[in-house]
Amino acid sequence: MTDALLLPALLAIVGRRVERSIERGAQRRLRRARPPEGSGWRRWAALVQRRPWLATVLPVAGLLALAAPALDMRLGFADAGNGPESATSRQAYDLLATGFGPGFNGPLVVVVSGPVASGAAASAQGAIEATQGVAAVTPPLPTNSPDVATLIVFPQSKPQDAGTDELVNRLRTDVLPALAGQTGATYLVGGSTAAVMMIVLQYHGMVLGPRLFSTNPEVAYGVFVAMAVAYIFMIFTILPLARYMSRIVLIETTYLAPIIVLVTIVAAFGERQYAFDMALALVFGVIGYIAHKTNYHVTAILIGIILGPLFEQYLVRSLRISQGDFMILFSSTIGNTLWALLALSLLLPFLRTWRQKKALVAEQFGDER
Repeated sequence: MTDALLLPALLAIVGRRVERSIERGAQRRLRRARPPEGSGWRRWAALVQRRPWLATVLPVAGLLALAAPALDMRLGFADAGNGPESATSRQAYDLLATGFGPGFNGPLVVVVSGPVASGAAASAQGAIEATQGVAAVTPPLPTNSPDVATLIVFPQSKPQDAGTDELVNRLRTDVLPALAGQTGATYLVGGSTAAVMMIVLQYHGMVLGPRLFSTNPEVAYGVFVAMAVAYIFMIFTILPLARYMSRIVLIETTYLAPIIVLVTIVAAFGERQYAFDMALALVFGVIGYIAHKTNYHVTAILIGIILGPLFEQYLVRSLRISQGDFMILFSSTIGNTLWALLALSLLLPFLRTWRQKKALVAEQFGDER
């Protein structure tokens, strides 16, 4: 709905400026004997009209292929094993994993509570040691209370591996409930991996572990179905209304501009009910007006406001992981590709200006001859 309403309104305000820019570009292409601008897009539109189902199925298949990795998505927190190999924290992480096993960096804590905590903990030690995926278990560790004891369990897999999640689920659903029935004690599994699983899923009352899709399929698959239905509903809602919404461009700017200002101020106030937000919206309106009068591109301001906080947040996070090493920004192929595209986007305006000046000089020189 935003595209159907906002875009026509903006075209009504800056439409003449865009039209003049298009006319100048068409005249330059005509002088250079080039095909009209947009001929490639017209051929593409004609192809879509001839094969509408193909144009629908292929993008949907591409989106499904891009979303397929979400089916195997596992939530968790980054640890030292995600840092660059040059960081000392990553080196210490690797040395501990090599010397004591991958699970040493993320042990599980089993708390035993009951009137016979020491005996129940000793029984749990043997049962946990025989569980698949366990590398070692410490003897029961006493506490200040005789009714509470703890066990440290070292998995055979790394903290972020799926095997560690399966081990936590196995202890909670198979091993420890059987021991609780025999000893009458209470067993609780903690640790970093268990805490992540608990925080993410317990709020929704779902069974932890890989049984999620079998015990709560309505929640797991409902997310994907809801997204698909929402997109389909948006398509069938916006397309019929587009031809009527486009008539907004016929409204005179004298009437349309105050309506846009009023809607903007009301929306700014409705977000948090602060009068300061209304004043801030007016300030940015003045800034936009000045930028329009001075031929400054407002797009640069909008990109800075929207992407600036995200850039700062992820920059600080990256530097924390790398311990202040800026080379982490150039440590991946995708990141280096984006840096190259950024540099190219900065150079293109200067290159375009140079080519226009060169063409203008050549045209003037030809006229003089």
